[in-house]
Parts: sequence; C-alpha cells; structure tokens
Amino acid sequence: DDDDNNNCDPSDTLDQSYESQDVTLAGVSMKVRQFAYHSHNANQVWPGTFDLADYLMAKDHDGTFIHDWGYILELGSATGLLGIRLAMSSSRYANESTQTVCTDLVTSDVQDEYGDVEKNINYNFVSNGFGSSPGDQPIHVPHTWGTGWKMCASKVELPEESQHFDTIVASDILLYVSAYPALVASLKEIMHNSHPHCRFIMSWKRRMKESDEFF
Repeated sequence: DDDDNNNCDPSDTLDQSYESQDVTLAGVSMKVRQFAYHSHNANQVWPGTFDLADYLMAKDHDGTFIHDWGYILELGSATGLLGIRLAMSSSRYANESTQTVCTDLVTSDVQDEYGDVEKNINYNFVSNGFGSSPGDQPIHVPHTWGTGWKMCASKVELPEESQHFDTIVASDILLYVSAYPALVASLKEIMHNSHPHCRFIMSWKRRMKESDEFF
C-alpha cells in the first residue's frame, strides 16, 4: 500500500536493481555491475560480447595482438565491459610495457532519461581500476540512433577531429527491428565523418530471422 511504499528504504531498491559479477573477457578477470532491467536492454553483458572481444584481441603464437584497430567507437556499450577491456590495452590508457590493440576509444549507448547507462559504465570503469575524473576514462557519448550523432557528440564536447574513427564495433545490438533504420542512419553519419578505411565489426549472437532486414 501507499504507507509501505513511503517507508521503503532507497538502498533496498538499489540492491534489487543491480547485480555485480566477476567475469573473464579476453583472458582478463573483470568486475561488472549489471542492471536487473533497462527499457532499452542496455543493462547486461550479452553473449556476443565475449566472441567479439576474442576476435578483436586475438593473439599470434608469440603472444602479440594480431590486429591494431586504431581509434575505436563502440556502439551499444551497455555495461561498458568491452570498452573497458579495450581501454586496458589501448595506447592511451595502458602501461608503457603493455602491448596495445588500439590507440583510443569512445563508448556510446542510448540517451536514457536519467543517464543510468552512462552512470553504470562510469561505475564499471572505476571498478576495474580507472579513475573517475575527466580524462581518466574514454569519452562516453549518449546517443539514441537516428537523432544526429554530431549533435550528441557536441554535447559532451567531443571535438570534430576526434570523431574520425578507424573501427566501429558493436555486439548483439539487433534486438528491435523497428530501430534498424535509425541504426543505419547513425552508422552512415558516423562513417561519413570517419576515415575512408573505417570498418564496422559486429557480433550477432542473439539471432532472429527478422535481422535479415538489417543486412
């Protein structure tokens, strides 16, 4: 009843809304906090994340990374776990003695009403050894597909020259068929402003027949 709702302890609600786990991604043990629910499903580590991480961070027989992906944009970052793992092995954030797989990256996911996705990504970066001050983590761009990438990027002061990506990555983002046109619109805008050789790499684990429309 109303009295019971008014007497709820906010911390109890928070505890019920999140779940923290230890997971291994591309050979590194990491901590991740996941939502119990999010309106846009930007709340969990989806299966495709593991396959994509293994592909992006594949190593040769001598233990060196096979690929150098340059400057990366991750679309549909959700918990931020893949971006965190890439940042650990990026030129910008890794120790000098650590071999790198990319130079730098930007994370992005839906611009939700209360900024829950961005806050959780920030939390997960801090939980995995990154600082919380500006510059301690990759820039995050809250962006709902089809709403204008440049406008969203400008709101977080991502300079024009910092929007020229080499690689765009995403995992398990083809859930809502109705959102495909907006996703394509965002991809076209981002890739038009990126380097001519920019590539889009996506893992697609949660397969649905309707996803053929995207391809």
